[in-house]
Formats: sequence, C-alpha cells, structure tokens
Amino acid sequence: MKFKLILILTILALSPSIYAETSRYLNLPESAKMRLGKGKINHIAFSPTGERLAVASSVGIWIYDAQTGDVLDLLTGHKDTVNTVTFSPDGKTIASGSSDRTVRLWNADTGQYQYTINVNFRWITDIVFSPDGKTFVVLGRQDAISLWRVETGEHIRYFEGHTYDVNSVAFRPDGKLLVSGSGDRTVRLWNVETGELIHTLSGHSDRIYNVMFSPDGKMIASMSQDDTIRIWDVDSGQQIQIFADESDSTIRITYNPDGSQLVRVVEQKTIFMWDEETGEHARTIILPEGVHRILAFSYDGKTFADLGDNYSIQLWRLDTLEHVHTITGHTWHANSVVFSPDGKTAVSGGYNDYIRLWDVETGEFIRTISDFTLSTYSLAFSPDGRTVVTGGDSGFIRVWDVETGELTHTLNEYSRPKVYSVAFSPIGKTIVSGGESKTINLWDVETGEHIRAIIGHEDEISSVEYSPDGRKIVSGSKDQTIRIWDAVTGEHIQTFAELVSAVLSFAFSPDGKTLVSSSTDGQIRIWDFETGEQRLRTPIGQPFQVNSVAFSPDGRTIASGANTDGTIRLWEVETGRHLNILTGHVGDVNSVAFSPDGRTIASGGSDGTVLLWDLELRQQKEDVNGDGVVDVLDLTIIASGFGKQDTNAADVNGDGTVDILDLVQVASAF
Repeated sequence: MKFKLILILTILALSPSIYAETSRYLNLPESAKMRLGKGKINHIAFSPTGERLAVASSVGIWIYDAQTGDVLDLLTGHKDTVNTVTFSPDGKTIASGSSDRTVRLWNADTGQYQYTINVNFRWITDIVFSPDGKTFVVLGRQDAISLWRVETGEHIRYFEGHTYDVNSVAFRPDGKLLVSGSGDRTVRLWNVETGELIHTLSGHSDRIYNVMFSPDGKMIASMSQDDTIRIWDVDSGQQIQIFADESDSTIRITYNPDGSQLVRVVEQKTIFMWDEETGEHARTIILPEGVHRILAFSYDGKTFADLGDNYSIQLWRLDTLEHVHTITGHTWHANSVVFSPDGKTAVSGGYNDYIRLWDVETGEFIRTISDFTLSTYSLAFSPDGRTVVTGGDSGFIRVWDVETGELTHTLNEYSRPKVYSVAFSPIGKTIVSGGESKTINLWDVETGEHIRAIIGHEDEISSVEYSPDGRKIVSGSKDQTIRIWDAVTGEHIQTFAELVSAVLSFAFSPDGKTLVSSSTDGQIRIWDFETGEQRLRTPIGQPFQVNSVAFSPDGRTIASGANTDGTIRLWEVETGRHLNILTGHVGDVNSVAFSPDGRTIASGGSDGTVLLWDLELRQQKEDVNGDGVVDVLDLTIIASGFGKQDTNAADVNGDGTVDILDLVQVASAF
C-alpha cells in the first residue's frame, strides 16, 4: 500500500512533464511515431468556466488546461484545417468548423466525437450557440446564416437577406432574437423562431466585423471598418450612440461582465472602455509590451489570450495585467525539413515562421533561430553538422551556428530576389544557391564571399545540389529543364530532356549514379546521371504535384511528398513499384527527408507540423498492391501470377519466380 501511494504521488509530481510529452504523441496518424509542432493557430475559445482553452489549428482542436497550460487532448477528424471552435453555454459540448465544409460536435469532457453536419458554405468562419445551448448558427463567407439543432444535427432554417458575406452574429440573452453584421454595411435583427427580418440598421460606411447585444438585451453594439462603434436600440432600431476614433483600428468589441461599459480593443495594444449610457470615456488600459494580438476573452472578462512571439499563446489577467502563463509549440507552415548528419537533430523552417531545431529522439524543442525573413524556403546542414544555411523570400542567404543559434554570415550583402534552394558542397567549404533570379550562385562558407554566378536557366530555379563527389552542380528550374554544371568552372555540361513541366525537386542516390526528380505534372522520373537518360521510361508518379523527393541511405527506396492530398509515398528504385503510402498531414507535404540510418522519414507540411514516420512499421514488400495493408487482396495478386518467371510486385522475395514462397511470406505478414 505504501509503494502504491509513493507511485501515485510521483505520477502527480511529474504530471506537467507527462502532459508535455503526451502532446507529441496525441492522435498520431498510423505509423507516425512523433509530431513536432502543433500547427497554425486559427481561433481560440475559453470554456464557460474559464478552466479550459480550445485552440482551432491546422491539425485539429487542441484542448488545454487554462490554469496550467498543460495539453489535455487533441481532437482530430476534420479533413482540412479547423478555422473556428466554440463551447456550448453549459461547457459540455465543443463545436468546430473546418475548411472541409463540415461542423463537428464533440463531448467536451471526454473528447468523444458525436456527429458531423455538412454545411453548404465554401468556408466556415464562425459557430455561435444559442443561450440555452439547444441550437447553433454557422457562418461561412456567405450572405446567409444557417441554424441547426444541437441534439439531432437537424437543419432548421436559413436567415437570408444580406447581400454580402455575414461576418458576425450574436443571440440576445433570452435567445429569441439574432443580430448579424455583414460586408454589405448593414446590421440586421431577426426573429429566431420564425426567421423573420425585424430591422435593417444602416449607418456604417464600411463592412461590419463585430456585432453583439448588451447583457440586458436592450441594445446592440456594432463595429465597422469605418472605425466607428454604433449603439442601436433593439425595439426601435434607432441609433442612439456612436463612438469614433480614426487614429486606431478596432479589432474587437465586448462588454464588461456587468454590462456597464463597452470594451474596445485596438491594434495598438490598447483597450478603451466607455460608459454605455453616456458615451463618456471611462478607462484606458495600455497592455504590456509582450501583448501582440488579442485572440479571445474569458466569459467572465477577467482573462484574455494573446498570440505572442514564436506563435505562443500568452494568457493575461485583465484587471492586473499579470502574465499567467505561456503555451508553446504552435507552428506555421513547414516548407523544409532536414536531418543533421548524425541523425540526432531535425531542423525545420516555413512561412512567416522561425527556424526550429528539434531533438529527434525525444521530440523536445531545442531552440529557435530567427531568420529575419517572412518565409524560409530551404535549409541545409553542413557535412560536420555544426552549421545550417537558410534561404528565403527576403533574398538573404544566412549561415548559422547550430550550437548557439547565432548568425555567422550573411552571404549576400544586399537583399536579392527570393532564394528557393541552398546546399553545401560535400566537404562543406562552399554553398550553392538558386532562386527567383534564374542564376546559380556559389559562396565561400568561411569568408562569406561570392565566388561565381552561373547563368543559363530561362526561368526561376527551384532546386540546386552538388553531386556526391562534389565535381558537379545540378539545378532544376521552372523552365522545365535539369542542367548539369562543372562545379569548378561553372561550365554547362549537359541538359536532361523529356520534361514537360516545371522541376520542383531532385535527389541523388548515395552512390551518385542515379538522380530522381519531381515536377508539377505529378511525375517522378529516375535518371541515369552519367548519360542523362531516364532509367524508367514510364514515369512513376501520383495524382498531385510532387513537391519533394528523397533517396533512402541504401539507395533502394524513394520517398515523395505530394501537394494537396497530404501523402508521403514510397517507391522501389529498381522497378518503380509503389511500396507504401503514409497519410497524416492536413494539406500539402512540402518536404521529405530520410534519417541517416534509413529507419525514419521526416515530412514537413503546410499544416505547420513535422511528422516522424517509422519505416520499420510500414515499408513491407508484402503489401503487394501498396494500399498500406497486408491482406487477402495481396494474396490474390500473387495467386493470379503463380508460376510466372518475372521480377515484379508479386515476386515478393525477389527470387525471380512467383510461387508458394511468396504466398507464405505475405501470409505471415497478415
């Protein structure tokens, strides 16, 4: 009994670290062993009690303890990014809206999925529960408002009349009236029971972003891009007050808990409060330096959530401006991901984001490198693993010390056109870059001096790389060519033909004899590097644009990352046979990389996460049809090819004959 008590106390003491560890493994896709980053933040909502925080992200809905910042759950199931999330008034239900045009309802206590409704809106932007929690309305960049019943998921009616997208709605506290604000510059008041339009309130000179009822339900406040806040009488529909301040841009309005003051939050990190009845300015709150953009207020108005540095969530108390705690780990797009030469570290970079270093074994975040740029398109480790080079839309090429995160060199003194690709030479003394300028540039790593410019492409250069022996440079371009250059003289050696679309990525086999390329036409081509001929005359590919390709360290497998469908596919180099498919990213896969030991693939996606995949779980020749499952369909394919003298997909053991040995091998992997 004493031992059990000690064990329980130990678990409780370690719970914060356990929560931190858990977030990397919550609801992982099949065969993914870890998730680095939590995705882009789109919306935040407090539970009615203020105890929990729901974050709508590009990978799902993260649930946090609002008091400690611990991760409690990750709700997944939407097929696209989650744009909005909200709690029901009793806090028992969570509703989420996604770009997949669906609304999902979840049990807030257990995280259990309840049901899905398909909304005929092209983009779901907001969900609002009625005060009694029995119905909710959905907005979706549409001029109509859709009302649904919570218990059954039944559609009740549309509120129609606006002539442009509806941006905001609110129920009156008694639930009988609904107010809406639209891009058509009007505020409209509706009877919830009948759908009848009661008032159209006009006066704003620009689109309306925010509407709400006063706590007593007698007045409506509306906020517009015209920098005015107007107060309307509900019964008469007449305007009774206007607040204007052209010096600041209002981003949100709300009422304080007792309804006596109207609260206005502006971009300049200031909160203004007015007496609602007299219109007199009551209070101004200058927010702390750490506040950037307020995303949500708690129901009691005492706490607010802010989007802070490095895409963290900062929680603050409004009355004292005391910082409560910080939630970290959320990320933007992941455009590029690479392993360090020893395989212990992964580095990722993306749109509007920092460069992040991760411990591959534990998934722990090591440090952030600020690239002083809006987007990072390409990353590369030096051969000794001590340095990282980055290229992005600022046009600068920067070299960083991995151990300290400090900037070592900026290779180009002045900003240039966007840099899409950077790479070290095999001995690490030179860096090659290519991008928007159509020019290949060589740089001395130690001095940062420009060595040479290589000119010849007729369009943007998407990818550059040294051959493994360091004697040649390869470049792929939107001009639909792959070109080979002498690394010392810069002279053009060869152009690979038979391309019909822009080249996006390529990779060398470890022995340098084979090159694989990907392109916008969804094709993957395997080339003999010496002759420039395609080794596989029929290109292998996938139905979407292929953004990235990589060779396994043993040279036998190719990994490819696709646009739109969020998949990573594995291919056999010798035959071009499709081996497996890894599915789990929401949206594009922008980058794929093998670990040095070949056991792991890292994939970076537009959902802002890097997924680490365990290849020992998925890379099975026994999955003959490549659908990710070894089952009776694979046996059927072998049976149909019985006796054939052929090295094809059905010849699982590779002995040149499809026979009982192949059948037994597949059956054993069921």
